[in-house]
Amino acid sequence: MNIRKLFGLGRSEQKTGIHAVSFTDFGWKKRAESADEISWVHPTFPAVLSINYFELPPDVPYNSPVEELRDFYRPMVTRSGGGLIKVDVTDIQHLRCIETIFKLPREERGVLYIGALTIPFVDRSYVIKVQAIEQGATGIREAMIWPQLNAAGVVSIDEAGRMTGWSADPYDNTVTEGFLMNLAEAVHYDAQFPSHPLSLVRAKLEEIVRSVKVAPELLQ
Repeated sequence: MNIRKLFGLGRSEQKTGIHAVSFTDFGWKKRAESADEISWVHPTFPAVLSINYFELPPDVPYNSPVEELRDFYRPMVTRSGGGLIKVDVTDIQHLRCIETIFKLPREERGVLYIGALTIPFVDRSYVIKVQAIEQGATGIREAMIWPQLNAAGVVSIDEAGRMTGWSADPYDNTVTEGFLMNLAEAVHYDAQFPSHPLSLVRAKLEEIVRSVKVAPELLQ
């Protein structure tokens, strides 16, 4: 499995039952609708909201402890050149759902952030995604936070010119591979950078979790 398959990127098969899960669309403009995917676009920012419906048993070990879920996602994201920002579980109408945020480097420049809420069932699953990319000048968030942390002695440059203390897996500090989360991507900096794609993805994912409703027939 890869990240594109898991989150329905480029998926074309026709499915049914997509309207059994509803949530806020933030007032964004609907871009496309099919039996297995509905998507909306942000009116001014390069961001997309979507829901994918998969009419087959989920490949994700959704009933596993959260640590095992993180171990499941991590190598898949790393193979795609990306890194983890968040993998956690949340309860929605007594369903155990999975919240994830990943980041992927773009070929042109900048970073793509993908937030997702996976709602799994034994024989089907729904994945609601909000994704956004950096536009214009990139790396501004990092460029502003690094000097502050460097002055505080939290991060530094070693004799080989490498950054130390700057990047790490959010759950396992022994992990060294992949596009690791950096300290500027911590949630407490979102208020300073409300227009940053990660801030947008994180805030909108929270809104999705609060607003999502699952049809009663799926809860039986």
